[in-house]
Amino acid sequence: MSKENVLFILGALFLGVLGCSSSENPDVNFNNELDYPSNVKVTFDENTESATITWDKVDAAEGYTVWCSYAEDSNYDQLADVTETTYTDESVKRASEKYYKVKTYNTKKESIYSVPVSVVNPLNDEERKVVRSMWVWNNTNGLDATKRVDLLEFCKEHHIEILYFSTGLGDYTANATLKQNTRNFIKAAHQNNIEVHGLTGNPDWILPANQSKYLNAVKSIIAYNNTVESDECFDGYQSDIEPNKYVGKNWSTAERIQNLKYYVDVHKKAADLFNNDLKKPVNFQYGMAISAFYDLHGEELKFEYEGKNQITLAHLADFSDYFAIMSYRDKASNIIDISKQEVEIMKALGKKAWTGVETIDTESKGAGPSSINFYHEGNDFMEQEIEKVKAYYFDNDGFGGIAVHYYRTYKELVERE
Repeated sequence: MSKENVLFILGALFLGVLGCSSSENPDVNFNNELDYPSNVKVTFDENTESATITWDKVDAAEGYTVWCSYAEDSNYDQLADVTETTYTDESVKRASEKYYKVKTYNTKKESIYSVPVSVVNPLNDEERKVVRSMWVWNNTNGLDATKRVDLLEFCKEHHIEILYFSTGLGDYTANATLKQNTRNFIKAAHQNNIEVHGLTGNPDWILPANQSKYLNAVKSIIAYNNTVESDECFDGYQSDIEPNKYVGKNWSTAERIQNLKYYVDVHKKAADLFNNDLKKPVNFQYGMAISAFYDLHGEELKFEYEGKNQITLAHLADFSDYFAIMSYRDKASNIIDISKQEVEIMKALGKKAWTGVETIDTESKGAGPSSINFYHEGNDFMEQEIEKVKAYYFDNDGFGGIAVHYYRTYKELVERE
């Protein structure tokens, strides 16, 4: 029995002790002596875009309620109340995965939920192509002429349209070789319709004493873009400053808020530099890599910055052009759960959020459990889950695409198949 169902039963019993009634049906007492439906199955008819749910008859049942959700583990709504052991749902959204559970009931009893089943209203071949961005941490993959060819060919094969390309603290004014190799790389990427965004980050740079390091890196990108040809310019810049070490539970709430203010402030300063000093390109994009491993959502961490009292993500969204969310999980429903608030925030502002997937073997590197990456499941499984994510966000204007972390391990994952 799932944890969800156990908690559901305990809650119902608790209400019964207090003499309270269920909000779903005040005349029904929950009692697991009544079996929930077994052998629940669902089939999808592509011609009518409908789903038919079937299940085995339960003795002592007077009827069945069918419940549905577009998330596997939450937000189920009652879809139908029937006496037969089948129901056809004609409201499956285009390009979505829909989950179903069934309950049994009679005059005084109602069962717990059945095990969920799901159906996907599939994408067509063209819709199935998910636009992608990808992190590239070893910059020799672009600066070296030979490795550059391999990188750009890989991008074309896997629908990668944006590269988050590590620029570190490179000084393009002092290092003529670095500047020339970067010009060659970006020009070649543009010839293949691929954008290149600079990338750097260090958690310590949120502190006022260290912010100049990040801002100097930003100034270097501005100086580079302002002195090269338009087809050699960076198309954007992404911050990978992850403040996890400064907002953990070992800090007090007041300290966490102060550090988050520093985090917002250094990015606002960078955004102002780009807005005031960058001459080209006019559609330059300043983005943020958003980690899922610390709380930027919590209402308890609202704080005021430049006259607005809101959560960290909302502050960042005000002056960034996109989010690349490190929604690293090995299951589409969990990727969606992590990313959906960011997607909705950016949608409201007419901006984009990219949902991230991880290909590193994080477990062997001590960087997190296997459940946050696709290393063990392989590329075919990852593609299936990516398609589900795309289906969920199919008609959401806040969804930019899939961001893959990162080039070397993604390539290895593909080559293993």
